Amino acid sequence: MNKINNQMKNVNTKEDFLKLLAILIDDLKSNDWDNNTLESYLSGVEGWVDDMDGYFANIKDDKTLEKLNNNELDWKILAHIFVASTVYE
Repeated sequence: MNKINNQMKNVNTKEDFLKLLAILIDDLKSNDWDNNTLESYLSGVEGWVDDMDGYFANIKDDKTLEKLNNNELDWKILAHIFVASTVYE
């Protein structure tokens, strides 16, 4: 998970996000995710997107909260959604 988290922190561009997706695919092949079916993963996406404002408020990431409040989505936010959804219920 360290490799995933390190890449997630460095996602700023489409290319960075694609690298993260490749790492996630490799990780899924070799590890047992909490949300290891498409249904559970999409449920995790739904739950995380519904609750992520609270996460970013708790870590005091005002820049991301402002983007969310303005309905702006960037590559880093998308990266958080994809990574958090591997375990979020």
